[in-house]
Amino acid sequence: MDNVAATPGRGAPFATVAGVQRPRTPAALAAARSATACAVAIALMAGILVSAPLAAATPATDTTSAPGADIATSAAGAAAGAVDHAGVSGRTTGRASIAYPHLSGPQFLAIFDQLALPDTTPPTGPPPPITGNAAADDRIRLLAERRGYSRRPQATGPFGSADGLPMHPRAAGAYHEMKAALAAEVGVQLRAVSAYRSVDDQRRSFLSRLSVSPSQIAAGQADGAVDSLLAWVAPPGYSKHQTGYAVDVVQGNGTVGGFEFTAAFRWLAADNYRNARRFGFLPSYPPDGGQQGPNPEPWEYVFVGTERSRVRGAVGSLDAAHAPALPAVGRVRVRGWAVDADSPGRSVGIHVYVGGPVGTPGVVGTNLGPATAHRPDVGAAYSDVGDHHGFDALAGSGMLQGRVPVCVYALGSQSTRLLGCPQVDLLDGSPFGSLDAVEPHGERALRAAGWAIDPDGDGPVTVRLELDGVVAAEGPADRSRPDVGAAFPWAGSARGFVTTVDAAPGNRRLCVVARNHPGSVGVDRTLGCAVRWVVDPDAAFRDLLSTAPFHDAIAAMADAGVIGGFDDGTFRPTTAVSRQAAVAFLWRLAGSPAPEHAEQPLDTGDHPGSATRGHGFSDVGPDHPFADPITWAAAVGIISGYDDGTFRPTVAVTRQALAALVTRWTAAVAEPLPDEPPGQFTDVDEAHPFAAEIAAVAGAGLATGYDDGTFRPTAPLSRQAAAAVLWRLSQRFD
Repeated sequence: MDNVAATPGRGAPFATVAGVQRPRTPAALAAARSATACAVAIALMAGILVSAPLAAATPATDTTSAPGADIATSAAGAAAGAVDHAGVSGRTTGRASIAYPHLSGPQFLAIFDQLALPDTTPPTGPPPPITGNAAADDRIRLLAERRGYSRRPQATGPFGSADGLPMHPRAAGAYHEMKAALAAEVGVQLRAVSAYRSVDDQRRSFLSRLSVSPSQIAAGQADGAVDSLLAWVAPPGYSKHQTGYAVDVVQGNGTVGGFEFTAAFRWLAADNYRNARRFGFLPSYPPDGGQQGPNPEPWEYVFVGTERSRVRGAVGSLDAAHAPALPAVGRVRVRGWAVDADSPGRSVGIHVYVGGPVGTPGVVGTNLGPATAHRPDVGAAYSDVGDHHGFDALAGSGMLQGRVPVCVYALGSQSTRLLGCPQVDLLDGSPFGSLDAVEPHGERALRAAGWAIDPDGDGPVTVRLELDGVVAAEGPADRSRPDVGAAFPWAGSARGFVTTVDAAPGNRRLCVVARNHPGSVGVDRTLGCAVRWVVDPDAAFRDLLSTAPFHDAIAAMADAGVIGGFDDGTFRPTTAVSRQAAVAFLWRLAGSPAPEHAEQPLDTGDHPGSATRGHGFSDVGPDHPFADPITWAAAVGIISGYDDGTFRPTVAVTRQALAALVTRWTAAVAEPLPDEPPGQFTDVDEAHPFAAEIAAVAGAGLATGYDDGTFRPTAPLSRQAAAAVLWRLSQRFD
């Protein structure tokens, strides 16, 4: 307890349609409004908790961001009729006040704790002595801080007078105004019984009630007695009275112990201490303050100023800011509400700055006029506010485009508040739409389909088709698209296009550009691009060009039945060849001879071996689709398996392995290739295990290297390269 004569008392919107963002439906917006409007407003009002020097309230532009989650929750409870305190009954209105949002005990404490109090010095250096016994003093401070006490600033003067007691001048003046209001409204007298006390005064008060010796305290033998005293008296250096901003009051000639049962207390504490807050006072130790030092003290109040005890000026919420679902180029729709906390019945003016905050060079504000739109949710939430404080209007000059800040201000009688400054994507006047499909159409042609709208142009949009960067066709987007008309009723349904362009065979890149209407705001906009394969009707397979380097070899081998394509009509020329496929190609080139029983020489695949192990491979059974070619090739010595008895038919063949297969094939089926000296390739020297085979096939013109002089022996063999080697073999031994 801080009073020397006290006795114990009571213990914060879009959906995507056809690829374009549109505002949510009115029903969805209404649901979002009822869920968030009041919480957002109280979060804005929570600026009373922002740490700032205590100063005289003057009209100002308040653009602080308020910490508000806790207060928003408390306010929701207040709006639901949940305000009550121990010892206070029948004093809630059932709804929150716009100027006096409900605050919890910890929030009352935080407001005073966060203030920078004028005419005080902060608690620096060692704490003041208490008993003169350092160990005992440390023990007392430890127990005090466990209870929630904290060191307080020390008043430096000047002082005013509160019923003859020293107090900071501004606090004393507010006290006398509050005292006069109580007398006028209730007819009882308030009397200050303690105000400023020095550290020495507090020490004497504490020691006069200390019933144990410093040595007992230092030994930890008197913690209970010390804690009981701390429940009512602060140790020196820890009292709010030393700041000059605290006062203990009673009614008339009463005592502090009985104050909470008086009419004066009921008047001060009603509706979350609204009358005390009217004059800038808050409860010093409220009943729900938690670990705050002493027990709750209904008689002690601290002065924080009306700029912190209540909400001043304009408050409200910016519920939404977005480009409207109309062809309003460069405009923004803003929606929300605002109230003047100093005069709730007054309509608040709304100003909107599209492009940046007020004062941004080149940005001119839009005056939306007073916020008078019907908002029954606001009136239902606040006891002193009606239903007509909303706004919902278009703003902006129409000259800005793209993503810009949209800043909305509410102009109160005492201050102007920034309700929000979100980034908004404005319609920029350029055409928009969608490239829905690009597909081959017949022979040597591509067809593109989609839709396009110019929000500020008349008539259909011209769409331009660019094939491989060259303009190939233009035409109007005037075909019927009911889905587009449903999404954009103001544009109508005749916004589609289906356009065909001639295209040479091969991979072709087609882009569709929506042209901006001449003389309107905006620029041409690319709706999309796509790469598509145009089939060559003269090619052997649908994924080949008749002019490709390997086409003739592939076509010849396909006609001869040596190599085939896939079920979808493709050849897939760059796909790697497997061991089983390579053997099948060579088997067919040899005329598909009947298989013979074989003794397989062991091999690691790329390295020839000499041992034998029965016949057949463990992973190639009689039902294997390539059993006949594999059995034949093993019997005539073209292939071998691995040390573990497998053939691994699906493993990819390397270029060096192909050289070995070809030399063995020629030896078994036709005639051996002539020996050639190695050295044709920079990456195959004499020591290479396949140097002889590679030199032989290269010397015979069956295989070639690369332009950089390499053979790349370990690279996978592609299907087109295999076809070329097979065709050269067929030519050599025809």
